[in-house]
Amino acid sequence: MIRLMAYCRTTRPQSLTRLAMNFCAAMFLLCVSAIAEDEEHAVKVRLHGGTTLQCDSVRWLESSSQVELQTADELQLFDWESVDVVEFVQSTHETRLSTNAIRLTNDDLLFVDSAHLVDEQIETQFEGQTIRIPIEFSRSMTLHTTPRSLQDSTGSLPNRDVVTLINNDQIQGDLIDFSREAVEVDCNLGNLSLPVGNIQSLQFNPLLSTDMPLNEPQARIIFRNGSLLTVDSIQSLPEAGQFRLDVPGLGSLEVEVDKIQRIDSLARPSIGITQAHQPQVVSTDFFGSELKSVWNRTPDGRTLLTDGRFFRDGIGVHSKSEIHLRVPLNARSFVTSVGLDDRQEDCGNVEAKILQDDVVLWTATLDAKAQRFVTTPELSVSTGTLKLTIDFGLRADLADLTCWCRPRFFLDERQ
Repeated sequence: MIRLMAYCRTTRPQSLTRLAMNFCAAMFLLCVSAIAEDEEHAVKVRLHGGTTLQCDSVRWLESSSQVELQTADELQLFDWESVDVVEFVQSTHETRLSTNAIRLTNDDLLFVDSAHLVDEQIETQFEGQTIRIPIEFSRSMTLHTTPRSLQDSTGSLPNRDVVTLINNDQIQGDLIDFSREAVEVDCNLGNLSLPVGNIQSLQFNPLLSTDMPLNEPQARIIFRNGSLLTVDSIQSLPEAGQFRLDVPGLGSLEVEVDKIQRIDSLARPSIGITQAHQPQVVSTDFFGSELKSVWNRTPDGRTLLTDGRFFRDGIGVHSKSEIHLRVPLNARSFVTSVGLDDRQEDCGNVEAKILQDDVVLWTATLDAKAQRFVTTPELSVSTGTLKLTIDFGLRADLADLTCWCRPRFFLDERQ
């Protein structure tokens, strides 16, 4: 009897241990299976009209006018004009290390480790390649920043080069040179040599800047490090997992697919919403006081960031706002995305609406705990004015910040 009790005491823990081990092994296999299933389709492709496709890989043909989607079972071919977004779904590694941000005159953005001036060109390393950016194509360079914290100047600039120090003092003058160690500027105090470690940003004389030479841009590339580049063409290279990008003003770049978060198609004829179209924005807080808004930025001058994605085009507004857009004469439809700013963390609850002539075309509720980001279907529009509104949600929170991303009118090609 004593032996039997002793046997039971020794075998019961062993049995439980075996059960626990088997349970852990089963859970491990389930997790591996789930991960494998997620990685089975590494690319998501959204077509105009809202259809979403999943595939293993994507290739651009030599003409850049067609794209191949490859799965284990089939190969599908689509016109690039029919594609809205190509998204590479591997997990994003957002760099939080201090880096430098170069803002181009077309509002594109490059995050680089360092840069210096050579023959009136900014020389830097980007994705393992040396590139030279003509300084007239550069609007500003911000030092010691990150993609999440980058804050551009949102006010009017003097017709001089401006050096902003880390204590927010500003020196206006003519930029002579800058290297990885110092910036030299000719100002009313004479020729100054300022250590790079004491500098927050350089803003280049707007009178000397020119627009990037964009012809017929085909796509906008959003990199995982926060960089945004508009390209004339994309070509898949024979080496697996590499693209060649033709970047206006910068030349050709060869990049790895793993460095890209998504590709926004610009092939379909459309009109983006910019200051050139003179939209009217009215943004107020809970008490009715008017708030500042800045196109292609949040109100405090940061890059639009929502749902883990950076956007170059759009506007960030506080949670009581109206945007009035004049519909172009040959526009047939309108599409946009809207999401809560990721820098709010768990804050945010708003009502988003799109109206024309007081008729609601689309509405959605955004909530930090549930749906943070949504893309509208293609909304039919007619001549007149479109109104995009954000209103307080359940909590009427003054901190709510919402981003309208990639708002654009698609055009009737028959007109």
